[in-house]
Amino acid sequence: SHTIDNDMVAMSDDVDFVLNNYESIKDTAVFTQYSNLNEVIGSFQGGDFVVLAGASSSGKTCVMLNLIMGIAKSGKTVDVFSLEMPRYKLQQRMICSETDIMANKFKSFSLNETDKQKFIKYANGDFKKLNIRIFKKQTIGIEYIKAIVMKSKADIVFIDYLGLISGNEFKNSYERYSAISRELKILAMASNKPIIALHQLNREFQSREDKRPKTSDLRDSGKIEQDADMILLVYRPSQFDNEYVDKTELDIIVAKNRDGESNK
Repeated sequence: SHTIDNDMVAMSDDVDFVLNNYESIKDTAVFTQYSNLNEVIGSFQGGDFVVLAGASSSGKTCVMLNLIMGIAKSGKTVDVFSLEMPRYKLQQRMICSETDIMANKFKSFSLNETDKQKFIKYANGDFKKLNIRIFKKQTIGIEYIKAIVMKSKADIVFIDYLGLISGNEFKNSYERYSAISRELKILAMASNKPIIALHQLNREFQSREDKRPKTSDLRDSGKIEQDADMILLVYRPSQFDNEYVDKTELDIIVAKNRDGESNK
């Protein structure tokens, strides 16, 4: 018969597992190309549900694309669900940032021959060597994402962005986002992959004196904040301060980090 005593074990039981586990996790860990970010977060690991959030036009897609390129260049495989931007636009932005072609030349139709040659050379050369896959459509439900991710051999998954995943339409946005963030956390654990989902901030924070975002600024944040293992907030100082000299500066604030330091 079961006695309560059987539920207690020596603290030293199975202690060998700690180091064996460390070695197997090390193989699947995904490091970013930003050493100062790695110093704070260590790495993205299987089971991690990470929320990357920022104000509208703060540069969160730019940060996502930079992370994807850096991670793919390190030899890892990446799956992307882009529900906001079509594939050709992502290709354009990724290749421009790698070849130093000004992205706005596409909008103004001012690419010169040198630009075109550079673009084609990179597009058909190094770009093709990167293991990045993207979902073909721009609308997708959470169940379909789960089915793809569970079968995928990718090391890490990016979703742009959480609010555009369809499912639970009948609920209010707070309940819908809560349900989806829960599903994404469960999926990260079940697939043993890190899942990075982009998310919007609510508009209220813009009326604050200090515009640096906080976790409470996440749109309908309650459950998302609980489910996320890590919350990274993108902040571009020049977006709210015209006097700010460096227009290109992007800060990544580690607002939550379940397994380590935060607020860097």
